[in-house]
Amino acid sequence: MALPPDIEVTVHYIDEDAVNAFATFGGHVMIYRGLVERLESENALAMVLAHEIAHVKHRHPIRTLGRGAVVLLALLAFAGIQGDDLIAEVAGSAGSLTLLGFSRSQEKEADATALAAVQRVYGHIGGTLRLYEVLLDEHGETSEHVPVFLSTHPLTTDRIAALRTIARERGWTESGKITRLPQGS
Repeated sequence: MALPPDIEVTVHYIDEDAVNAFATFGGHVMIYRGLVERLESENALAMVLAHEIAHVKHRHPIRTLGRGAVVLLALLAFAGIQGDDLIAEVAGSAGSLTLLGFSRSQEKEADATALAAVQRVYGHIGGTLRLYEVLLDEHGETSEHVPVFLSTHPLTTDRIAALRTIARERGWTESGKITRLPQGS
């Protein structure tokens, strides 16, 4: 992953059914049992870990917090001047939309960084995109209550297509040895 020397990563396994993983401050990566159980190969597991480590590498948790604080302070100042709850609510929604754009670009950056890392380790990207198929099976494209334009993550089918495009442009193959995870891992 070519991490800067000042970044350390600690992976935490959470023994819960959630089909999820995330990165947070201090280089902490959380991965849930539910996701590990749904993945069939080491290759897909490597992709999820590389994706979350990429968020740490690119300092996305810190950048997201910083942007959120700036937007929140600006919105609170605006709402305080206006003194109108309706205006504050509308301003809050606009601020959320601004933050969502950053989150999508961060997800795309983490996807591309992770794919390159997995390619370097295995010499191919075979099995890695299964991660996104599992997420699509589990969560669908978006929550049924959240419009696509409000989603913090790119559509899963779009992510798969974008990663295949990166692989094709760089001459990476999806064919190669896929190491199966033992059942019940």
